[in-house]
Amino acid sequence: MTDKIGVVGARVHRIIQCGMKSYACYPKGGQEEMQQATHAFFDLGTTTGYAISIGPGSLLSGVWDFSPKRTESYGMRFLKFRRKLEDAYLKFRFETVYYEEVQRHVGTYAAHIYGGLKAELTAFCEVHGIPYEGIGVGTIKKSFTGSGNAKKAEMIAEAQRRGYMTDDDNEADAIALAEYARARGTVGEYGRKK
Repeated sequence: MTDKIGVVGARVHRIIQCGMKSYACYPKGGQEEMQQATHAFFDLGTTTGYAISIGPGSLLSGVWDFSPKRTESYGMRFLKFRRKLEDAYLKFRFETVYYEEVQRHVGTYAAHIYGGLKAELTAFCEVHGIPYEGIGVGTIKKSFTGSGNAKKAEMIAEAQRRGYMTDDDNEADAIALAEYARARGTVGEYGRKK
C-alpha cells in the first residue's frame, strides 16, 4: 500500500506508521495529537485509488493493487479488497463512504471487477451502518478540472496543482471525489461532518 499526504493550505501533516496502525499527527505546541478520519473516498478497480480524511484540511491517499498473482483465483481480488477495507475502517472509523459510480465500461471483464468491488464495498457499509454514495465519473471530473471528460493526465495534473503528491490516475480520481464532496458541502473541511 502506498500512503501519501496531501498538503492543503499552509499546514503540513505526516503519517506515523506503527506496525499495522497509521495515525495522522499534527504539530501543536510541541505535542502531536492523533486525529481520526471521518470520510473515505474510493475509485474502484483492480488498482483502487483511495483518499481518507484524516482531520481538518488533510487527506491520506494512495492506491491498493488487487492484481491477482499467478496462482490466485479470480475471487482473491475481492477478498483482498475486503481485507484492506476492514483494516482501513479499524484504523480510521470513517463515518461516510463515497465511491466513483461508473455507468459504462469499455470491457466486460472490467465491468465484472468493478461490480464485484462495488458489491463488497456497499455490503460492508450496510453491515457497519455506514452511509455511502456513488458519484458519477463526469460529475467528479467536471467539478475537479472543469471538463466532464478530462483525461487521466489532466486529473493527475490538477491533483498536483492543488498540492497533492500523486502520479497515479486512480489516486487522483479518489482525491477529486474527496474535493467534490467538500465543494458540494457534504463533508465540510476534511474530518468534520456538516
